[in-house]
Amino acid sequence: MHLGREDELRQTNKKSSRRVKYPIHSSNPERVKTELQAEIVDDLVADDEGNIEWDDVVKQCVKTIKRTAKRLKQRRYWRAKARKKRERASIATRRGLIEASEDDAKVSSVLNAGHALQRSNGSVRRRFRRVSVWERDQTVSRILPTPGTVFAPESSIADKFAQEWNDIQGRSHRTVPLHDLTCRLDEFAIVPTERRVTDEHNAALTAAMDVYEVVESIRALNREKAAGPDGLNNDFYIDMEDVMAPILTRVGNAILNGERPPQTFLEGLIIPLRKKGDSTSAMDYRPITLLQTSYKIVAKVLATRLQGFLGRLIGDSQQGFVHGRNMNKTVTMMLAHLKNAVAEPAVGLEDSAGVLLLDFKKA
Repeated sequence: MHLGREDELRQTNKKSSRRVKYPIHSSNPERVKTELQAEIVDDLVADDEGNIEWDDVVKQCVKTIKRTAKRLKQRRYWRAKARKKRERASIATRRGLIEASEDDAKVSSVLNAGHALQRSNGSVRRRFRRVSVWERDQTVSRILPTPGTVFAPESSIADKFAQEWNDIQGRSHRTVPLHDLTCRLDEFAIVPTERRVTDEHNAALTAAMDVYEVVESIRALNREKAAGPDGLNNDFYIDMEDVMAPILTRVGNAILNGERPPQTFLEGLIIPLRKKGDSTSAMDYRPITLLQTSYKIVAKVLATRLQGFLGRLIGDSQQGFVHGRNMNKTVTMMLAHLKNAVAEPAVGLEDSAGVLLLDFKKA
């Protein structure tokens, strides 16, 4: 969460210790990718049974990226220093040194101008992120409690958000006992046999993951997307597909076999987005969560399997979130009903069609 200045200062050291930037920018990205891939393979150690602690894998990948980036930076520095030393070896006067420095500045300016003209869309977006003030502008500096509630003196901005949103997302809002709801559901919501999940469906959904499924899930990712708390974004998994896909396959199969998901799979970075300008009310913000890319890859495998028979389970009237269906059908049906209602004004209310609009509070 983007916090106020006070909270931000308290967490500076913690944030900087886990921040990682990928891709590593270089004039030879393929070579950097190959070096990084080789180092990750060398650094990751599994036991004889092939069991891997995923959280340790994440930490090691972050360390390897930082180490590789630092080494490349040092390499560029020493190469530039050696080149300048060679170029100025024959200079004997201060005037000559000044002229050489002036020439270096001109060359650097021309190169920067040329790079600006040759930037791809991706590099422009990366540069915009570096120079933008989005994070500063989005900083939440003050949240006031709703009437009747009090914040503890030591509460951070994140704690205040959690306290305010707990009433909506942290408790049940049903007015009917759970047992009664279950009975009513069984009474009124009769699921036809042809729309029930079969044993074959369950077997297909929970079958052991294949590395090719994980690879397809990785290849479905889009570049230039924000990372979760571990800092390993889509670009990293796309570039390190050969290394990470087999490991994620083992992690996914461990979860399917009943093992507890890795702790990093359960973490997310919650970002509050303003809906009504600069406000001191937590209810005027909407939280979105940046999940770990590794979690999304494994979940994508299961979602792809589910899409294979989801159309059988969900009625024809629902178009959203079902592969092959389109909202245009629902809109067309609604317009047709409205047209019929206008054409037959004498029809009684009890025989008229209705439109029911539902929405989650503060969604």
